[in-house]
Amino acid sequence: MRRVPFNDGWMVGSTSNSFAELIAGPGSEPAPVALPHDAMIGADRSAAGHAATAFFPSGNWEYKKSFEPPAEDQGGVVLLEFEGIYREARAHDDSRWYSGGGLYRSAWLLQGGGSTWCREGCS
Repeated sequence: MRRVPFNDGWMVGSTSNSFAELIAGPGSEPAPVALPHDAMIGADRSAAGHAATAFFPSGNWEYKKSFEPPAEDQGGVVLLEFEGIYREARAHDDSRWYSGGGLYRSAWLLQGGGSTWCREGCS
């Protein structure tokens, strides 16, 4: 099993639930980021916000990344390990201090090729 950094090449954009998207449209266009990343820190503070989030707006963010596993890993196992995700990558009005939002620690790709990972009983 190999464990390699998986922090570069991510895209992040704000989202809303499907009902809100029907009314207000989709969230922001995704932007490229590298992990660790705080999705909330780039937002504008507002006096209308809550002190619990340091007057940053609450929000929902979606992180995406595509990759092609190497040929030697075809038929093997690929796992993602996230060291830190703030509450399903969403921020809420429940903090006494600024808590941030998003994937705030490193991510790792764990790869095991078919011949090295699965010895018997695997399909």
